[in-house]
Amino acid sequence: MYKTLGMAVLSGALAISVSLPAAAEGISIGGSRGISVDVDTSDGVGVGASVGGRSGVNAKASVGGSRDVADVDASVGGGRGVNASANVGGRGGLSADVDASVGGEGGLNASVGAELGGSRTGIDIDAGIGRKPGGDGGDGSGPDGSGPGGLTAPQRQALRDMSPGERQRLLKRCSSVTSSAYDPALVELCRLLRLSASR
Repeated sequence: MYKTLGMAVLSGALAISVSLPAAAEGISIGGSRGISVDVDTSDGVGVGASVGGRSGVNAKASVGGSRDVADVDASVGGGRGVNASANVGGRGGLSADVDASVGGEGGLNASVGAELGGSRTGIDIDAGIGRKPGGDGGDGSGPDGSGPGGLTAPQRQALRDMSPGERQRLLKRCSSVTSSAYDPALVELCRLLRLSASR
């Protein structure tokens, strides 16, 4: 039901944004806990839709606002629910960022960023189970061993303590782990093992 209602609200918001002059508009039914649609075309094109307030179903899209070329955010259940955001554009060149979160800071998190022409050149990938992407803990991937990583200090130590044979057995077992048949945290762990083996 939330999906259907959320899509209807978002579709309505997009239709309204096309028909309005360059001004900020908002429609709200039921206040902060009800259904709301926001349209802001004064600094580009912006659309927002919400069903159930911060902890409900939320979607936002923006083109050209605050000098970004495109920005998309979606949330189901608020900060502790399922969240995704994507940004293309930015300052100082071409950049792209994608963030996903299931369960908030204590859940499963992933972040991918790429930038060309700005303060960083290259690609950053952060993944974490039970923490924010790019938070505490590094896997030694940076030039001075302080790059962002997805493993905590005890997890890194456990990985270092494994024999090469143990790592190979785990990697072989991970080859049969698919995202459709296994727990998302296990899929992420296997992805991290494959990443560390490829270095």
